[in-house]
Amino acid sequence: MRCHTLRTIDEFFAHESDWRRAESAGHVPDVFVTFDWLATYWRIFGSSKSLAIVTASGDSLLTACAPLMVTSPAPGVRRLEFIGAGIHDFSDFIGSGGDDSARLLWDHILGGNGWDALRLQQLKGDSPALRQAPATGVSGIDRHALRSAQQLGEACPVLTLPPSWDEYYDGLGRNLRYDLRRYARKVANDFRKVHYQLVRTSEELNEAFAALVRLHGERWRRRGLPGVLASPRRQRFQLELAQTLLRRDRLRMFVLRLDDAPTAVLLNYWFGGRYYFYVGGFDVNRERYRPGTLLFAQAIRQAIEEGATEFDFLRGQEEYKYRFGAVDRPHYHLAVTRNTLRSRAATAHAHLEAKIMARARRFAEGRYRKSEIRSSA
Repeated sequence: MRCHTLRTIDEFFAHESDWRRAESAGHVPDVFVTFDWLATYWRIFGSSKSLAIVTASGDSLLTACAPLMVTSPAPGVRRLEFIGAGIHDFSDFIGSGGDDSARLLWDHILGGNGWDALRLQQLKGDSPALRQAPATGVSGIDRHALRSAQQLGEACPVLTLPPSWDEYYDGLGRNLRYDLRRYARKVANDFRKVHYQLVRTSEELNEAFAALVRLHGERWRRRGLPGVLASPRRQRFQLELAQTLLRRDRLRMFVLRLDDAPTAVLLNYWFGGRYYFYVGGFDVNRERYRPGTLLFAQAIRQAIEEGATEFDFLRGQEEYKYRFGAVDRPHYHLAVTRNTLRSRAATAHAHLEAKIMARARRFAEGRYRKSEIRSSA
């Protein structure tokens, strides 16, 4: 087994077939570390970053991989982190070797000198990368003096799915069951046509995505916030990724149309027996019909019928996720720093970033609660 660091996009694409074999074999744990997700991210956002993908290979076959990149949070500072940090909801090492592969990758990463500080965000608690990470505290590794620290990250509510819709529906709370019946009757009575659409063609996707951007933006602007699809680059990334995943049957995008008008849109990924809900948009002028609630129920039903074992709502602890039965799955951040001036500068910058993000989340949550109070009054 030998480790190597891929530093060019050509080296990365040379491993595409190995990566896809790992996906087919179940050795890629989540959609955010599939080849398509990482390649699309790099095309849109990679110009200001450097690849640093660490691979472990034996007999010319890729066995394990740490999908990493180097960013520069401050002049002259090199920070090693997961590809897609800031956009994905979690990430991990990939490979078939479990803890042994993770240990081998860590030895190579910690022995390298191409970074000043390392920050891996949103690792699952059962991740081999987290289990084999350097122990918390200070450790001496040859010429390094490393300090590592773990902290609790953002929880992702996850719904474990039973084998049938009837079993799931019977287990819902009485109030939600009543709401689903009530609002289904209401839209049937008030509109000539009620249509639940699963996007299947590129043309349908383009139309649904335009509706998603519009509805999502209108809803968040009402709260005085931009939303995650505000920037053209984010829109381009999500549309290109959705088109790629649609071709590979890994996109599940739903639209609720009332009299042919898109009223709710949900963009989900489908990978490894799981649905991943990424972003949604709902018509603010038709909130009284609860189109989001109706469409989520349709998406969950479709997931169950496809044999999915989980519906992952991803980051954000909004109340509606728990109404559908989701339970928090904890995630963890890992930081490793060296005893150098540049590493301390990177650490200070990371603390500042964390404070800014925490304040932004509190502000967003406060605006969210106020807007919900106003809309329900």
